[in-house]
Amino acid sequence: MHALLDRHRMQQVLSNLLNNAAQYRDERAPVIMTATGGADAVTVTVQNYGRLIPPEARQAIFDPLVRLPSDDGGNGRSPRSIGLGLFIAREITAGHGGTLEVESDAERGTVFTVRIPR
Repeated sequence: MHALLDRHRMQQVLSNLLNNAAQYRDERAPVIMTATGGADAVTVTVQNYGRLIPPEARQAIFDPLVRLPSDDGGNGRSPRSIGLGLFIAREITAGHGGTLEVESDAERGTVFTVRIPR
């Protein structure tokens, strides 16, 4: 069974999630991406260990032009980031009938999960 996807847009979703994970990761730990195919959906996770996303910010990070402040009090870790990557990833995922969610805790780190129906 296959999923019908716009491969260029899904590549952009994965690129945005991986870039985000690399930007906010602890440099001593890898970024991990996994993909699984179930009967009803394809699921991809991108996991990193680093500063956790506070519960009150977990929905806001998907809004356009939102970035988490850096540890030094600045407005984000990358001066090139304009805060659109997660917004774009969520919109593309929704356009495929899927979901993009985030969990962030000390045990698993931060995990973004993309689910696209088959």
